Amino acid sequence: MSAPELSQGTDPMTLHGMQQLNDGNWYYMEHGKVSDKANGTLQPVGDEWLYVGRYRVDNSYTGLCANEAGTWYVAKGKVQFDHTGVVSQRENDRTNWYYVTDGKVDTGVNGLCYVSINGTEGWYNFKDGMVTGAYHQLVEYNGSWWYIGEGGEVDFSYTGVCQNSAGTWYVKNGQVDFGFSGVLEGKSENFHKPYKYYFVNGKTYERVHGVYYTTVNGISGWYGFYKGELATTAPYGVANLLPNEAGWWCIDSLTGQVDFSKNGFEFVREENGTGHLWYVRDGQVDFSRNGAYIYPDHVIPAEKYCWLVGGQIDQTCSGVYYLNLDGTEGWYGFLEGQQITYTLLPNPDDGSWWYVGGNGQVDFSYTGIFRAKDHSYHLAEDAWYVRNGQVDFSYTGLVYENEKCYLVQDGRVQKENNSLAYLTLNGETAWWQVTDGYICTENDKNYDEETLVYYDGSWWYVKNHKVDFSYNGFVDYKGTLWYVKNGRYSYETTGFVMADGYSCYYVTNGRFDNSYEDVVYGSIDGETAWWMINNGRCAYWKMEETHAEPDSFAANTNGLWACNDGRVNFDLNGPYTGTVPYNVEKNQRVMIQYHYQMENGQVTGLQVEVV
Repeated sequence: MSAPELSQGTDPMTLHGMQQLNDGNWYYMEHGKVSDKANGTLQPVGDEWLYVGRYRVDNSYTGLCANEAGTWYVAKGKVQFDHTGVVSQRENDRTNWYYVTDGKVDTGVNGLCYVSINGTEGWYNFKDGMVTGAYHQLVEYNGSWWYIGEGGEVDFSYTGVCQNSAGTWYVKNGQVDFGFSGVLEGKSENFHKPYKYYFVNGKTYERVHGVYYTTVNGISGWYGFYKGELATTAPYGVANLLPNEAGWWCIDSLTGQVDFSKNGFEFVREENGTGHLWYVRDGQVDFSRNGAYIYPDHVIPAEKYCWLVGGQIDQTCSGVYYLNLDGTEGWYGFLEGQQITYTLLPNPDDGSWWYVGGNGQVDFSYTGIFRAKDHSYHLAEDAWYVRNGQVDFSYTGLVYENEKCYLVQDGRVQKENNSLAYLTLNGETAWWQVTDGYICTENDKNYDEETLVYYDGSWWYVKNHKVDFSYNGFVDYKGTLWYVKNGRYSYETTGFVMADGYSCYYVTNGRFDNSYEDVVYGSIDGETAWWMINNGRCAYWKMEETHAEPDSFAANTNGLWACNDGRVNFDLNGPYTGTVPYNVEKNQRVMIQYHYQMENGQVTGLQVEVV
């Protein structure tokens, strides 16, 4: 279909959106010019929605594409509203499968559906319209529970066990067999670990729980069972210690048997995720152990002791305690029952807080700012001022340490303070930037960083950690350029601001928008004109000669304009033809020719054709 033959051309402002040119292809245009701003999107043409690849409809594209209404199935560049079924999409180096209804990914499809994938029919598990990649799980359908194998498909060949939130179940030929009651035992294929399950009505018999003398795979011994299954297959940590009438016993997770050689500590995890450490002697928990005891797996010498109560590490033991350890009396620090160094801990008797140093004792010589840590070296949120080993809750003021000045109130560093403070530091009085409650007083890696800081209703330009009231220009703050005047973000400024020797930025309320395009009336370097803004900038030169042809075009709400040297040239009249190359899909290049008709700088007619 060729472009319309109009003697005066087409109003350029109507050439916006999808336009079919003389080569029969549909191109995306903005204000009379082919544009790539619709690349990778769906655009309407009549009753159809077409997929745009770069500049024009990509008739070779088949796949999915999303817009604000959902995700749609596209075939040969066109949304297939009449398609219902499963389609594939290559994403993140894998092929995903989606269920489409009337051309749209149906996010309401959840659970099992009988579909064909790669030519193979089967029951597949969907979540929000996509075949889920999760496998070795159970899914309900029509009152039965089915085993999902790899690829999200029901595996009718599977016979074995599978877990869900309700327990462990016996599966036969891909379906939970609620009629099965009996014993299943053997060894795993990968690690040859023994397993044994007791089932009643398809579910493990959870009353089989503890230590029993029995036979597994022909080997007799004392075995631990967790809710109906041998401890080797139980969730991590929950079956490390199990009971019988003689006590609690340490279970070897590889064999499921009692480990009578175990001496030391054993970890056991509760179902809620919490864990405890117990002292084991000859495979049995020793409930008689109380007091300080050397933890055999300690790494730091000053953290070798733990505190036992009834054979268990007492996790309520957190604080500083006056003890005699290794013949040395002092205030020792314990956290959750284990000795710790380099942290802050309370005295449980009076509520005071103390600094515990590298030898595991309170260091009465320490003064400074410190944050507590736990055994995993996770730091506490707050930092505190310590004087002579004790947190000083009475102190409010400044603390200098490690080239930083901390703002402290009631002993706590004011980490929520991210503003400005008028202070004299190192003999210099200024408005200083406060970051997380401290001020950098010397060079650091961010010393030359420029930023904006909010204070008292305004944003201020900060460099070298203090406000620079002499600065006029732009600052990049969180990915956006903001205009600053006399050190303060200038919300009042809307218009042109000189950015360098030949380019002006156009700002709106002090904000630079690099996607902004317009033709705006204003003054630059003392010259008043209608200026062309492209990508938020006006690149201009002094117009020292008369131009017979435009060098660019720009649009505003009044129309499309011919420009020279960055401004509208109202002296241009008559026809003008320009040819522009475009690289379309598959490295194919097309040449598009624009035929303009100008009157006093305004384009009154336009024809566009592929040549």
